[in-house]
Amino acid sequence: MSKNLAAEAQNPLPSPICSDRAESSQLHQQSHVFIVSLGAILGVLISLSIGYHLRTTAINMMLLSLIPLALSYVLREVYIYTLTHMQD
Repeated sequence: MSKNLAAEAQNPLPSPICSDRAESSQLHQQSHVFIVSLGAILGVLISLSIGYHLRTTAINMMLLSLIPLALSYVLREVYIYTLTHMQD
């Protein structure tokens, strides 16, 4: 127990895991407008190309409208992951 206290007194810097979590939570609070809009535009293009070949039913339209939301969310998560794990 006293060895841990002595080690903490000698090394006051936070561990990299804690700093990654803090950085990640700060990045999750930001909006990242460009990445989200890029994902939404790509999602709209994909859903339009899929929807062109399907019958027009309510369930198909609801499912196709989820594609831009899902793609923008996934693209934002990949962007945040890349920023936190990028090596300088």
